[in-house]
Amino acid sequence: MFKKLKIKLKNSVDPEKFKGDHISTYGFISYFNLKKSYMILPKEIFRLNPDRIVWSEVQPKANLPHRDHVLKTSLNIYIEPRNAVVRFYKVKQGGEPYSPDPKIFYPNLFYHKDLDLCDQFIAEPYDSYLLDVSNVHEVTGVENLNRTMIQLSWYSRSFDQVLNQIGEEYVY
Repeated sequence: MFKKLKIKLKNSVDPEKFKGDHISTYGFISYFNLKKSYMILPKEIFRLNPDRIVWSEVQPKANLPHRDHVLKTSLNIYIEPRNAVVRFYKVKQGGEPYSPDPKIFYPNLFYHKDLDLCDQFIAEPYDSYLLDVSNVHEVTGVENLNRTMIQLSWYSRSFDQVLNQIGEEYVY
C-alpha cells in the first residue's frame, strides 16, 4: 500500500524557485510544472522513469476514501505535509465504489462502512513515500493550509514494479 523511502532532496525547496507554470486542477488539487528538477531531485529518481513529475498543491480539505482514476503508483516527496493522515483501506466483501453523479464521474469513492483500515502514516516535511494509489485511500486531519509535494507518477506501472526498481537500499 505504501513504503517510506530513503530518498532525500539535494537542496531545500523554495516554491518560488521550483514551482513552474500551472498545468491543471482536478478537484482540490492543482498541478504545476517542476522547474529545475535536476537541482533538487537525486539522480536515482530519474532512473525510475516516471510518466510525470509535478509540483502539487492540495487545498486543505479532507477527501473521501477513493481510488485514483488514472494513476497506479505515486512517489510523493512531501514539502509541507501539514500533519495530514494518509490512510489505506481494504474493501470489505460486497463493498462497491460509487460516484456522486455516474454520468460525469467514474465511480471511485467508497463509504467507510465498506472498508477496513489497513495502515496509515503522517509524513514529516521532506519525507518520501511510494504509494499504491490503485488501492483505496484518503487524507484527513489536514491543517487549514495547502499541502505541497513533489509528485512522481506512473500510469501503467504497478507499485511493486516501481518498488523493485527503486531497490532495497532506498526503503526503510
